[in-house]
Amino acid sequence: MTGVNEQRRVPLQIKTLADLKRRIEVGTELVATYHKKHPDLVGLTRVVTQVQTNGFYSKIKDQPHHRWSVCNGGMGFRSDFEKASAYRFDGTKIQVLDVRAKDGSVLYEIEVFPHEMKMTEQEENNMNEWDRLRLQAQRYKQDYPAGTRILLLRMGNDPRPVEDNMRGTVVAVDDIGTVHCKFDNGRQLGVIPGEDSFRKLTEAELTQEKNAILLKSFREKTAALSQVTDMESLYTSPDFQCDQTGGYPTSLVVNWTENKAWLELNDSMAEEGEDLTPYELGCAEWGIRNCWDIEDYNGMVMSLGEDAMDNATMYEDEDNGIVMQ
Repeated sequence: MTGVNEQRRVPLQIKTLADLKRRIEVGTELVATYHKKHPDLVGLTRVVTQVQTNGFYSKIKDQPHHRWSVCNGGMGFRSDFEKASAYRFDGTKIQVLDVRAKDGSVLYEIEVFPHEMKMTEQEENNMNEWDRLRLQAQRYKQDYPAGTRILLLRMGNDPRPVEDNMRGTVVAVDDIGTVHCKFDNGRQLGVIPGEDSFRKLTEAELTQEKNAILLKSFREKTAALSQVTDMESLYTSPDFQCDQTGGYPTSLVVNWTENKAWLELNDSMAEEGEDLTPYELGCAEWGIRNCWDIEDYNGMVMSLGEDAMDNATMYEDEDNGIVMQ
């Protein structure tokens, strides 16, 4: 997850195509949050290098040897200006429709950032290599604080490279700009801007990781709670259309020995090949709750919707004390 002290730049609010064209100048930065044809562009910061009447070129920031920096004869990635009808402006998000598909689908979505203050060419030429590396390191320390999650797209000339498309977590950035990371495959290695191709994980990818961790923990805990020697201590309600899981048939399960309750999908209702992850995530987000008695149980049922109340409410038989639906 991105470090809490990270100073994030705010993308520009752009409302019209004319405004977009005014904002696109040499040095303007943009980040694709979606791209139908080139998903490997998502999350990479591109810097505009050349602007023409009908489009512009951009290169991957601090990665001059990246394939999108050297394409088109070294001019970089080409983006055309389309007709105004091909754009959707929504706050900081800019969607460009796929005009060739003619189906209203989105070709790509970007956010645009103002360009950073740059030194003059003469000032940059007067810098020695150490000063240049020091300034690059300062920028990377700001952009990649410890804890930032990255995706290593490919590694350059390392004799024992980390495999392509490996995720990792930033440990530190040293004084010459090397980004030291602990990768998910257990290796710990520094990635070098300009030689290795990498990017931050997108917000969508970070959410996906968070959900995967939540689901793993939920599955492990509920599996342990389901392992009982006395089956009478484990109660599973009739299934019901649950508001928490978007109407998917769900039961409320209680371990009366541990006094814990959780939601469980009736996966026997699943169609072949159906992905139940979104519904199971609803169960995980609801969590594992304390359940001490019937009153607690029925309170949970009431919170889960009308169908849950109709099908899963418990009543106590006053004659013999037996709990029953």
